[in-house]
Amino acid sequence: MLDYLYSIINCCKTFQTCNIYFLFQVVEAKASFSMSVRLYELCVFAILIPFVLLRNLRILAPFSALANILTIVGLVITLLHCFQGLQPASSLPAFNSWRTLPLYFGIAIYAFEGIGVVSWFVLCLPKVLKS
Repeated sequence: MLDYLYSIINCCKTFQTCNIYFLFQVVEAKASFSMSVRLYELCVFAILIPFVLLRNLRILAPFSALANILTIVGLVITLLHCFQGLQPASSLPAFNSWRTLPLYFGIAIYAFEGIGVVSWFVLCLPKVLKS
């Protein structure tokens, strides 16, 4: 019973945290999408659920390796983009507006998305060590 409850909670948490990230993608690339934002969210959620429910580490390992590679590539692209054409820091405002504050919290919550994966390993570790 606890395993099913954990799976439901992990699915909800993954959808909540990743939903913000996918919404950022849709808003940025709105010109290339002909479908509505809600339909795009539903499609992404349908693709995410099988990956969230994977419990076998041998099956999960290649997806994790691919995700790590894509994260590194994304980080390199982001850093290259961020460090091109920088303005002096003295010419920028310290705080933009209250309207952009939710964007910061969305990014911060997405950063903590990996906690659900780590907590599952902590729960399974005693079972693995006994066998």
